[in-house]
Amino acid sequence: MKNLPRLALLVAGIVGANLYLCAYPIQTGPSKAIDAESIRRVQFAPASEIEHGLPDMPFVDWLKSTVRPNTSIIWETNDCGEQDGSGNQESVPVCVDAEAMLGNELRLSIWIAVGSQNLREPGWRPPDFSTKPELFLVALSEGEHQLGCQLRLADLPGLRKLSSMSHEKVVQWCSGRLEQR
Repeated sequence: MKNLPRLALLVAGIVGANLYLCAYPIQTGPSKAIDAESIRRVQFAPASEIEHGLPDMPFVDWLKSTVRPNTSIIWETNDCGEQDGSGNQESVPVCVDAEAMLGNELRLSIWIAVGSQNLREPGWRPPDFSTKPELFLVALSEGEHQLGCQLRLADLPGLRKLSSMSHEKVVQWCSGRLEQR
């Protein structure tokens, strides 16, 4: 009987925690259906709407024709690297990331913003997709190291030759892109 108050506190704590979690569910990422819709929006958006000067064809078709033949492209969603974990942000963008291995350890990452996720409303809400897909970032990395290239989508046809170049030549090519900006 001596431990009864301690047991009552333990039970009350467990019950209270469960009630809290039921009332304020832990936020989770977008559902698979939302991810699939985000990816579909990017894949079938005209490439010309994502970057001026590209052909008027679905972005996925343009990208496949631009990287090496038989290159696999991995599609996923993310927060465009903008969520800082502070809890003070109103919203973060939602990006679709298309990644392709170009050979010689070169990885191409293309992030396209497709909407925004409100972080202030309690509970999970679907992202706002009221804007058209917009280019957020085109990055080139070698292994785990970002090369610092400031690329546009129109630069991608020139990447085919990089897969057979040495590390020094790839860095030199990236430096040339920076100087042209």
